[in-house]
Amino acid sequence: MGRSIMGSSMLAVLMVALLISGSQFEVASAKKKKHIQFTYYLHDNFIPPGVTAVQTISVSGNFTGLAEFGDQTTFDSILREGLNKTSDFWGYHSGTTSLLSSPNNFFITLTADLRTPKYNGFYVVQGRFNSSNPSWDLPITGGSGDFVGASGYLTATLAVSDLVNGIVVKYDANIFL
Repeated sequence: MGRSIMGSSMLAVLMVALLISGSQFEVASAKKKKHIQFTYYLHDNFIPPGVTAVQTISVSGNFTGLAEFGDQTTFDSILREGLNKTSDFWGYHSGTTSLLSSPNNFFITLTADLRTPKYNGFYVVQGRFNSSNPSWDLPITGGSGDFVGASGYLTATLAVSDLVNGIVVKYDANIFL
């Protein structure tokens, strides 16, 4: 009987010591992440020279007709600081979009390669969007370089829609590191 009381007392002392020492340390998952925000512009060109996006898969085999469910476009689009195509170069969005069965709905996977005066690194974006909406959010799922451990989202807004001169998409990045 003496052993169980002593064992219980020892366990109680150990538990109190753990509680006291544990309260002095911040839990890693509760650590506040740094939030960064910035805006940049994607410039796409569909007409040579300097094409940045091409249809690479056509379900019907017709690359010049209307797009269909399953069609895929591969892009290596230029990112710039501003709306003007002569504004400072900031990097690339490289990836693919696939047309889904619902009209104007796409699945996109891209890597943002940013080389700005302030940031140098990559982050990955993957999600579904409806291109007929005025804007859409896309989740950021990871990163490297200055974006290691990145999460967050991009808000995309079509800024210029001109198939001859190219389209421009405005991206507002909200990244948590």
